[in-house]
Amino acid sequence: MIEETFPGPTRPWWWQVYTLIRNPSYISKCLQKYGDPFYLMLEPKTPFLIFTDPTAAREIFTAHYNDVFAGPVSESLRPILGRESLLLIDGDKHLNMRRFMTPAFTGNAMRVYGSVIRDTTRKNTELWAKDSHVFIQGVMQNISLEVILQAVFGLKEGDRFQKYKQVLVDYISVFNGKNAIFLYSSAFQKDLGIFTPWGKYLKMVKVVDGLIYEEIKLRKKKPNQQDIFSRLLAIRDENGNGLSEKVLRDQLLTLLLAGHETTASALAWAFYWIHRDPQILDTLSCELQPFCNNFDIESITKLPYLDAVCRETLRLYPVIPAVGRLLQRPMSIMGHTLPAKTNVVLSIYLMHHRPDLYPESHLFRPKRFIEREYNSYEYIPFGGGARRCLGIHFAFYEMKIVLAYILLHFQLKLRSNKPISAVRRGVTFLPGGGVPMVIEKKIHQ
Repeated sequence: MIEETFPGPTRPWWWQVYTLIRNPSYISKCLQKYGDPFYLMLEPKTPFLIFTDPTAAREIFTAHYNDVFAGPVSESLRPILGRESLLLIDGDKHLNMRRFMTPAFTGNAMRVYGSVIRDTTRKNTELWAKDSHVFIQGVMQNISLEVILQAVFGLKEGDRFQKYKQVLVDYISVFNGKNAIFLYSSAFQKDLGIFTPWGKYLKMVKVVDGLIYEEIKLRKKKPNQQDIFSRLLAIRDENGNGLSEKVLRDQLLTLLLAGHETTASALAWAFYWIHRDPQILDTLSCELQPFCNNFDIESITKLPYLDAVCRETLRLYPVIPAVGRLLQRPMSIMGHTLPAKTNVVLSIYLMHHRPDLYPESHLFRPKRFIEREYNSYEYIPFGGGARRCLGIHFAFYEMKIVLAYILLHFQLKLRSNKPISAVRRGVTFLPGGGVPMVIEKKIHQ
């Protein structure tokens, strides 16, 4: 048994889950105490073996997709995303669905959304005035949500657009703070009434389902729009059959939730780190200066220091802190022979803070990505292998455009010099307090 072979905490499983949710440093303390690998109990009688080494990443990510399943390890997300979500299906089923969806996230497809991201950023900042106060987290949340609604559904205004915005915000907000525990362990997902977090969530599911199934029916009557939804509707198998409404619902909901919450969090952190260090802000501003009068999206998204800033942001607080797999056969990982049905987890957060890979890993140092090129097993903010997040390029693209537009048009300042702590929201970490900032100056419009 894993817990008899490897070290790990002996506290009850529910205590480990609760501590992991409330205390971001808990997993770091476990690594210091037990070494790599160690196990955590995140479900009753179910150990999860935690690795933090690039060698483990290589062996897990290069394993055949039929030998390492992701769905069972993320079982607690099934009620939130749906049984047919791309994140939860495995084997050939996952490979085929991924193949169908990949074209929507290629370079050519993304370029269509460049102006959408720029215009959405402009709309959400056009009323900013000198000396006004803003909470960057909320602004980024709004921008990323509006961008994903237009990218997925082609919605940018009107009653349906506003209704989607409100419903999706309410949907994910159920799992703020300590309520994130429901996303980490299916053992807590008990319906004890509409006034409990899980009961409230189940009520929200009906609202979300109503919206999405209505959207599916509307779109089938009006096809051929240029958005991701239209691409999903056009999918046909070898017999000419399209995706069922249930499969469509699960993929759409996955895209909406994964496509805005994560990017908003990363952008909020980026603004915080950039404005904590005047030298970083000056270096980035100098790189952006040639684009003051010509916001050339494609050139901006290729800027090396802007790219490094985005990469360093996602290193310090990766939007997904870990990825897991359930072994379908015995495997050797880092010399450890593990039996089938072992839950292995690669901690992205801990790997990104390894001092041998990232010296002074607690510091925000974008230049590390200019001074050294990290391979796809050392830097893994979006996972890796056959299951690397489809939205990786879209996320970087959006981050660069939003950051560049706001830094070119506004001079901002943090309202306080006090360090900001990470707080739990769903499966990711947000900067606590929403990153309050002051608009010092409007540069030009």
